[in-house]
Amino acid sequence: MQARGTVIIDNGQAGNLFGQANMSVNFADRTLNGSLTNMTAMDTENGAIQQPWNNINLAGGLDDSGNRFAGITDVISSPGNDASLSTDAEGEFRGRFYGPGAAEAAAVWSVKDPNGSAAYGAFGVKKD
Repeated sequence: MQARGTVIIDNGQAGNLFGQANMSVNFADRTLNGSLTNMTAMDTENGAIQQPWNNINLAGGLDDSGNRFAGITDVISSPGNDASLSTDAEGEFRGRFYGPGAAEAAAVWSVKDPNGSAAYGAFGVKKD
């Protein structure tokens, strides 16, 4: 499904993020894993400039109700361009399930690297 966001580099440069989200959930173990991949950063001042961006890992668990989830984010790849974060970047995500049989989920996410650059956004997924 889709992931969206904004990246703000330590020099003040900002970009819009677009990519794909996937998530797998084990309701019995109350765990979930996923990723944000094929992410692209688009310069907010010049929308014509697009650059590959980081891939982000999602690892977390479900709350006692089984309807909400939360976990950590960490960068698993960095293209090393002006818009990307370092591979030391980490953060968190939080979301909930929707629809019959919890077939859909939405969440907000963030990552920050030691250099002061950060990104945040949202993603949505739907059961295949």
